[in-house]
Amino acid sequence: MNALDELVRRSLLSYPLIFATRWDVLRHLFLVIGNGYDWLGGQLVDEFARPFDEEQARATFFEDLDSLEAEFGESPDSRLRRAQRQLQFDHIDDLVEESPHMRGQQITVMDLYALSPEYAQVFCVPDDVEPSFRDGAIEVLSSLNKHLYLAAVQFKELRPVHVKVQTELVRLRGMR
Repeated sequence: MNALDELVRRSLLSYPLIFATRWDVLRHLFLVIGNGYDWLGGQLVDEFARPFDEEQARATFFEDLDSLEAEFGESPDSRLRRAQRQLQFDHIDDLVEESPHMRGQQITVMDLYALSPEYAQVFCVPDDVEPSFRDGAIEVLSSLNKHLYLAAVQFKELRPVHVKVQTELVRLRGMR
């Protein structure tokens, strides 16, 4: 498993309420400003992260659901949430490797609205980027490129962002 996939896997196991899919993790790493991750040694690194303990992450994977059910009881909603979480847990390794393109994940309007060409990590990829992180950035930029093409037709203020996405795609693809 490559370095980015390991980070995706750790994130899916450690924060199942926040990250249900690979795309959720990639969005957080590459698009969310102020997410606590910085480029270090060619990888996105959380300098304040605790050491990862897979056994502990697996043991606490359902903890939030357990506490809600203990306080409020079981309901149709809690059963649905538990079934979804169980699916995540049972297929964690499949979720790590899937691409947003394969799953039909959509870039949301909020992704485009909040996109910052100055500060988003996807636009700050260093020249010494580790190959799996480069490929992850390309995965995110390719997805953005598709959606920005259509959005930039309607909203001219998105055209410079679209050009920046295309420029960064060319730069990163040239590193291969």
